Amino acid sequence: MNGGISSSDHILHRQPVHQQPYQQQQQPYYQHQQQRPFTSVPDPASASSADVQKLYEQANNVSAIAYLLLASVDPLTQALGSSNALLPYLTPVILRLYASHPDRCAATVTKELYELSWHLYGASPVLKACHYDLFQSLKVIFSWVRDNIALKLQHIPDQPSATAAWPDLDLMGLLDFSSAVSGALSRTDTLGGTAAVLAAGCGFTMGGTFSGGGGFSSSSTGLGVVSSPSTAAAAAGPATIVRVNDDASVDSLPVLVTRISQVLKQLHADLPLLQTIAAQMYDSGWTTSQQQQQQQQQQRRHDATATAAAATVPMETTPKPRSTINSPRRRGLDEKNVIFVQASSSSADAADVISGNQNEVVVIDEKISNNDNRRVMQQSIASGRIYSLPTGFNVTSPAAMPPLLVPLVFHVMLYKESYSGSTNVIGPADFGKAPVFLDRIVRQLNLMSMPTNIQFFIKEIRNNATAYPRLLLPDRPTWLNFPFCKGSGCLSDNALVSTVVTDWPRSINIFVGSDTTTGNTVMGYAFVPA
Repeated sequence: MNGGISSSDHILHRQPVHQQPYQQQQQPYYQHQQQRPFTSVPDPASASSADVQKLYEQANNVSAIAYLLLASVDPLTQALGSSNALLPYLTPVILRLYASHPDRCAATVTKELYELSWHLYGASPVLKACHYDLFQSLKVIFSWVRDNIALKLQHIPDQPSATAAWPDLDLMGLLDFSSAVSGALSRTDTLGGTAAVLAAGCGFTMGGTFSGGGGFSSSSTGLGVVSSPSTAAAAAGPATIVRVNDDASVDSLPVLVTRISQVLKQLHADLPLLQTIAAQMYDSGWTTSQQQQQQQQQQRRHDATATAAAATVPMETTPKPRSTINSPRRRGLDEKNVIFVQASSSSADAADVISGNQNEVVVIDEKISNNDNRRVMQQSIASGRIYSLPTGFNVTSPAAMPPLLVPLVFHVMLYKESYSGSTNVIGPADFGKAPVFLDRIVRQLNLMSMPTNIQFFIKEIRNNATAYPRLLLPDRPTWLNFPFCKGSGCLSDNALVSTVVTDWPRSINIFVGSDTTTGNTVMGYAFVPA
């Protein structure tokens, strides 16, 4: 999915500006399109593919304002008693995953984030163009809030170092808060300069206060479920809005400051879930996948069995040439200078040989796999000390070597749509556009891999349930669990995979299935079929 506001929420077009005074050209007129109502999806596993597609787009819109939220919360972290616990999680990726999480995709905090994304980024091309000015201005505005508005500490259970400070709405209501911000923006000795920048470059107005609707109440947790998309749309936004060319545009800046403060407070209250999402990202990117762990465990059990069987076979030691690998982990092997070979002598003779060479016996730790040994060795020793290059060998840069072309085969897993009551509908939405999406992905991949002189190309895309019936799964829950389940018909099922893969191992076969609404994981993984 593209970053920023989705195509469904784009502005229609910009009307041309002809021979107008310079001052008027600073405020161009646009024909606006209203933001699409928030779609509440309480259960993504049973939702229609069309609603799930809207959920993707809503989460994408939320991710567009991640850095604006970061700029807003940063000054508040410097308040007395506050911490920066929320800062690491205000990134586009984490907010996108948070907004599409099965426990939050229908929450009121997600709805508020979605609406803020329109007012801060998607209402006009002018907002997109002034993203940096708005980023810097929000830091100045919330620095003033920190120094001039009474703050109240918010505590997180079992995390004493994750306290945060927010405007105390028990002491002053939303109306008083927005009125105070509006007054500061109108005075040149406080925030007047910031107001001038945002008015000229972003089209914001400084008047107006919070007059109901839109934001949270001071006691709201933000985790309530939005009951109906139509009801949510009817209750959208504060009453104070700016009109450009007679079309609704964005809230006034004091109202937006109030709403940003409230949504940040709700995000901080949900800090444990944000931490869980970040931990899943780390685990998916840096630790071994569950499938690989099981394969390693099976390999270790096989090695243990083979070692136990080999222990009953007579062994003797013979001299071994000194290794050229200078590694602390293997230096002990070189000093022992022994290897094991199968003996043809009797068991008694073998026992005498072993007892006479006890100092030369090397015990291999069965708990460390060969891959782990190699990883530790490569991390502890410089690569120049591991390998001895041939005489006269010159290292060549990848650009001077012949290009390597790697074919890719994509298998787009499909499912029968059960939400509409008819099994003739196939999901996910827009699966027929897979060639367009995959072409864009591979193009980006080739740009990143260009310095290595390795390029990828799409050999085949399989997304036709008629031509490839094994791609069609019975329902959406099965499709969601396809990469994670451990039974027949799952991605870990060798019988299924062996009948679906093609041109392997010459081509890399990629299976496209499931999404982040499962809450199980946030990234894909790779493994070699056994």
